[in-house]
Amino acid sequence: MEGAEKPDRKISVLVAEDEALIRRAFCLLVQSLEGIILAGEAENGALAVDQAGRCRPDIVLMDLAMPVMDGIEAAIRIREISPQTRIIALTGLRTPSEILRGLRVGISGILLKSTTPEELRQAVQAVIRGERYVSPQVAALLGEEYMDLRRREESPLAELSPRETQIVELLSSGQRSKQIAEELKISEKTVDKHCENARRKLHSATTAELVGIWNRLTKNGRGKAVRR
Repeated sequence: MEGAEKPDRKISVLVAEDEALIRRAFCLLVQSLEGIILAGEAENGALAVDQAGRCRPDIVLMDLAMPVMDGIEAAIRIREISPQTRIIALTGLRTPSEILRGLRVGISGILLKSTTPEELRQAVQAVIRGERYVSPQVAALLGEEYMDLRRREESPLAELSPRETQIVELLSSGQRSKQIAEELKISEKTVDKHCENARRKLHSATTAELVGIWNRLTKNGRGKAVRR
């Protein structure tokens, strides 16, 4: 009938997860939600890209850590071949840096693998509206990571170059300049030069004082240098 309201189109979801039991559990979860249909499933990132290219799902529910191609690279490729597809990443809170990488490449949502049906429904609806959804537990973890990053950036050790940081760290483990030179395949003179630069930056008169400063600032992981 003309002018009649059409029923809402169901949201299609592709599930990509390498662990079979978890993948099956999420497929059943997706199928149990009203207004959402299962578009397919994939056991690795490469298959997720292939299936997304063929079925163009509204959403890909995808583990960040998978074989063949990880979830980050798969997300990038899926967005290239199917720009309208939104990605909701699944994580076991392995590392905050992995989650941050996902957000930087345009992932629309982050959920724990222990998510509830209601939270999954909320996340799906949010990203379909063009919003971003991050699980509260994940948001809390990212907040801690941000504060830790600020502490590292404010540390004097952040002034050290990657090579200087590496050498001071080896010195603090008890190695001498000759051993470090052999391990890094550089000359002992180069090691001493980097050590001299590190002493200048950290205002230490001797190598022993330099190592003492390093040990104090890196105790319990605080003040760790940013490896730029």
